[in-house]
Parts: sequence; C-alpha cells; structure tokens
Amino acid sequence: MIDDPDSRFLTVEQSDKDFKTGLGDEVSIYYFGREAASRGPLGGTLKVSVKWQGTQLRLEEKAKDGHITALYTLLPPGDTLLVAYRLEHKTLLKPLAVSMFFQRDDDPE
Repeated sequence: MIDDPDSRFLTVEQSDKDFKTGLGDEVSIYYFGREAASRGPLGGTLKVSVKWQGTQLRLEEKAKDGHITALYTLLPPGDTLLVAYRLEHKTLLKPLAVSMFFQRDDDPE
C-alpha cells in the first residue's frame, strides 16, 4: 500500500439538514432525523443515523453483527476536531476504540 499524503484529510461540512464527512475523496452525506441505508465495506447493508448529543455529533452505523459509533468533538479554541470511533462486532472479544485528531486547514489548496 502506498501512502498518499494528499489523501490524509478529513472533510466535514454541517448544515441544519445534513452532515457530510469522509477521508480523502470519499465523502458521505447523512441527514439529521432520517435513518439511511449504506453499503458496508464487506458488502452488507448498514443502517446509518446522525444526531447531536450535547455538543458532540454522533454518527452510528449498525449492521446485523455489530456497529460503529463515531463521535465528532470540536475542541477549544475551535481549530482541532477529535473523532473517536468505537467498533463492536460479534467476532471481537472486546470493542475496538480509535481516536484521531484533525487540525483545521483554512487554506485547503
């Protein structure tokens, strides 16, 4: 696998109606108040929802055998985003948790 520095960015856009996010060129759109279906990485169907949980944005993807939760938290003073992922699946002995920090880029070009 070749590491492409240009693909190491997170896109995040949020409006009253939707939330757009993705790594690199793969951006997904989620709509508040509406559960959607998405195709999982292994081909199964995921039920996806997004909602506010206090000051955090919570994205959930549920499948038959497990689910992924992603919490998006903007840290003070507002230039760093913490994305905390939690994966639970019947094949795992315990949940897998991963946190990533992203620094705001005001000039993406």
